[in-house]
Amino acid sequence: MISVKKLVEYYEELFPISEQQKVFYEELTKDYNKPVKFLRFGCGTGTFESYLSKLGHDVTGVDIYNDFLNSANLRKRNQLMAIRFFQMNYSDASKYLGKGFYNVISILNSRLFDFQTRDEILNFLKSCRILLAPGGKIIVEHVNFDAFEGISFIQFPVRESVRAKLYSEITNSRDEQEFTMKLENGSGKISTIVDNYPIYKMRPGELVEIAREAGYKKTELFAGFSKSPFLGKEAKFTAIIQ
Repeated sequence: MISVKKLVEYYEELFPISEQQKVFYEELTKDYNKPVKFLRFGCGTGTFESYLSKLGHDVTGVDIYNDFLNSANLRKRNQLMAIRFFQMNYSDASKYLGKGFYNVISILNSRLFDFQTRDEILNFLKSCRILLAPGGKIIVEHVNFDAFEGISFIQFPVRESVRAKLYSEITNSRDEQEFTMKLENGSGKISTIVDNYPIYKMRPGELVEIAREAGYKKTELFAGFSKSPFLGKEAKFTAIIQ
């Protein structure tokens, strides 16, 4: 069960844009003519997309949850901004969005959890190839399951703001992994956002293999948006696929 409605109000403060993320994407823009065409899957309430749009880029956000997108569209106060949001299945995006149009495609905050099988991830990356312009790149930010080898219960650091706390955990076994997320508001009331949702335990090395199968030539792994070397034990990793 997944219900993001109660998360919408707190999304921006619980998933802030870090300075390292801003610098990382600023460096990416140097490889392309402006406006750079950005596409993000799992865009949430569109905070980062609004930021990129205000810098003069052409931005598209996609999510599967309408509650997120209703909030994202409220940000489009200036109709002259080159920004748009769509609700759709990620792997169907190549049927509806511009083929060979996007310079940078992103899926951040471990939103690869939206896929439940290896084949779904493979098909998603194949779909992205259709959407990417020549020289385009895919940015993936995801949990590093190698760092939790042999651990049956993974509890991630609490995301916390003045008004709310977000708890995320994975029950991890050899055959299946289930993701749970709960929100605690300022009055102490706890709401379940994600309840025992089956996910695919994709490791960094497997992402490299899947990207190769999908037809990409190069995948670089980093410890984060700082682009520091990925040593394999970090809780998360960032990948640049091209």
